[in-house]
Amino acid sequence: MSQPTVSVVIPTLDEQDSIRRCLDRLLPQADTDTDIVIVDNGSTDDTVAIVESYAANDSRVRLIHESARGVAQARTAGFEAATGELLARIDADTLVPPGWLRGYRAFFTADHDHAWACAIGRGTPYGVPLSRFRPDAPVSWGTVKPCRVTFGANMMLRRSAWDQVKADLLTRQGIYEDVDLGLCLRAAGLQTALLTGMTVGVSPRRWFDNPIDSWRYLSGCPRTFYAHGQPVLASAIYAALVPVNAIHTLRWIVLSAYDEKAQRFSYRQLRTRRVPRVLP
Repeated sequence: MSQPTVSVVIPTLDEQDSIRRCLDRLLPQADTDTDIVIVDNGSTDDTVAIVESYAANDSRVRLIHESARGVAQARTAGFEAATGELLARIDADTLVPPGWLRGYRAFFTADHDHAWACAIGRGTPYGVPLSRFRPDAPVSWGTVKPCRVTFGANMMLRRSAWDQVKADLLTRQGIYEDVDLGLCLRAAGLQTALLTGMTVGVSPRRWFDNPIDSWRYLSGCPRTFYAHGQPVLASAIYAALVPVNAIHTLRWIVLSAYDEKAQRFSYRQLRTRRVPRVLP
């Protein structure tokens, strides 16, 4: 049985420090027919030049531009430009382990009845003390569980599912576009699988947000449920985020002295002002 073709979509905005590592982890496991679409959302750093250098030397890599600012807009542009029957999505700072692409592809190939429209994995931060991410540890499906939402840093869905729900997706700012996609899939009667063994490395940059910025970011999740007419669940999520942000605050205090590039604690780092992450 022939395997379905795959596209991997990567939205980017000022990711010059991350995109090389992301592509260097992805390309060795991509087949010759894999379509890798990087969507630039208005970068002002060297992101475009870096991606262009990859595209010039590897026909699997394509760069497109999306002028409408937003992760949702960049993701949609990438999915629409992609050629694969399966649409994978990762972030520009995602590090995929060996076998990641093959694992997802095999999962959907084995799903003869198309019981699953989408599959997601987990993410664990890298480059911080006590990180559990093992970059060279191969992945497997693990346990397959039904899931309500999707995870933009580590997911794959069928093009047929995307075509079915794309007109229903929200375009407003301040929500989680991946949660929105998962809720739209669910509303359409399509199932998302959580593959517990499919873990990727994700950037810990959000760990360094101050507590106010962290709360603003976390609030995007319940806002998405509110937008989908689920106020009770949204309120429950807001309540759950209070202790989550409290734990974040304690971690933020500890990590305020941590130098990510040097990967060590430094007194000098305490005096360095961190620039908040800008999302597309």
